[in-house]
Amino acid sequence: MAGIVASWLGATRRFCEDCWRGVVQLIFPPRCWLCQQLTEAEWGICELCQGQLFEQAKNAWHRCGRNIGPFADVDGGCNRCGEEPLPFHSVKRLGKYEGALREAILLIKHDWNEGLAVALGRFLGHLLAQTETRFEAIVPVPLHWWRFWQRGYNQAQALAEGIAEVVKKPVLLSALIRVRPSPSQAGKSATQRRENVRGAFRCRWRAPALPGSILLVDDVMTTGSTLIEAAKALRAAGAREVHVAVLATTD
Repeated sequence: MAGIVASWLGATRRFCEDCWRGVVQLIFPPRCWLCQQLTEAEWGICELCQGQLFEQAKNAWHRCGRNIGPFADVDGGCNRCGEEPLPFHSVKRLGKYEGALREAILLIKHDWNEGLAVALGRFLGHLLAQTETRFEAIVPVPLHWWRFWQRGYNQAQALAEGIAEVVKKPVLLSALIRVRPSPSQAGKSATQRRENVRGAFRCRWRAPALPGSILLVDDVMTTGSTLIEAAKALRAAGAREVHVAVLATTD
């Protein structure tokens, strides 16, 4: 029921936001979500910014999303995933947490910019469609109900819905829940981040109802603690493979 209500609220907000944007665009020419330059480009992001997003995506190590150089030796994994076994199989990201992409992420985290989140999700979907990553369903990292009420929407859910529009896979809003609130991860060490989210997620579905291959979606991957805990919950419930898609990673 909570997932249905969240989905309805998200659809209603996007409808109102699209209507308002349509009225504004009758008066002011459309501008790029990221650089604010005039543009008629699809999804509201200009061609220059599109090129920058996809260029950054090429430099990410597929196992954990970390930025690597063209001559890096990653046969045994990079210095992130080579030292710690991860409960997910791959990570896809648009870019590093910097510049225009960082500003866009801050906008979708702290302001009512669900339309921007959906647009960025579509770009993630386009990126995923060009890879060999295969999954049956999409699961956004959930917010605790109290955080959802404070923020008004879940940016990971909006990203997931943008991805789904492109790859034509279902979004499972009620499969994964956050069973307890956790303080913001900002400013915490890697150890503190792991402890902060330990046991924070539970999967309400079990195999065979839960698809065997899941795409787990969030906005940013820093130490990976949140995504690791969420992936563990999905794996414990019977998911054979968990892949991750994020807008940005921090190195």
